[in-house]
Amino acid sequence: MSCCPPSRCGLAPPSDYKAQGKEMKLGDLSCYEIGEAKKGAVIVIADIFGVASGRHKGICDELAEKGYYVIMPDLYHGDKCEFADLGTEKLPAFLKKWKTEAWQPDMDIVYKHLEEKKLAPKSIGMMGFCWGCWAIWHESARVGEKFAAGVNFHPSIAIEGVFGRKIDDLADKSIPLAHQHTYATTFFIILLDDSCVWYLIRVTVIISG
Repeated sequence: MSCCPPSRCGLAPPSDYKAQGKEMKLGDLSCYEIGEAKKGAVIVIADIFGVASGRHKGICDELAEKGYYVIMPDLYHGDKCEFADLGTEKLPAFLKKWKTEAWQPDMDIVYKHLEEKKLAPKSIGMMGFCWGCWAIWHESARVGEKFAAGVNFHPSIAIEGVFGRKIDDLADKSIPLAHQHTYATTFFIILLDDSCVWYLIRVTVIISG
């Protein structure tokens, strides 16, 4: 199973970029956080290469500049895949290790954290990358009342097949989700729109209307 093409440009971090947020702990869960919830909050779910890879933190920082509190939990607890693992047995082994039962309790910790910040679910959006999109699909089916909608970039929802399941089984239960199979140009035009949650709500209106 191949997750992402090795040449995917969004994975290369700018050599001179310095993250603006901070690392924090929610119990044993490490998270990257930044921003104030002037407009709402965004939960960012990283790809299989981990929260420190690529432009994850830079994207969180950009969203925070738009007026959002952004939190990115390390759902792999320091574990990650390497580029060399793509197309090998290590990839499905990693995916099976981080099955839903392994990371969903951590998501519940994140929701509780946002509740303690007095953030209403309608003001919370999720943004996922690759594996993170699959996680958002599961969360939309499991606890869709906890957030408004999700935006997914380069979604790898076919991961369901690793567990012998069909993604269609989630589709009937999910809240509105937008998907973008893109490279960097479209990717950043979308992310740097006037606001992430505004974009999510706009998708909700389009889908439901």
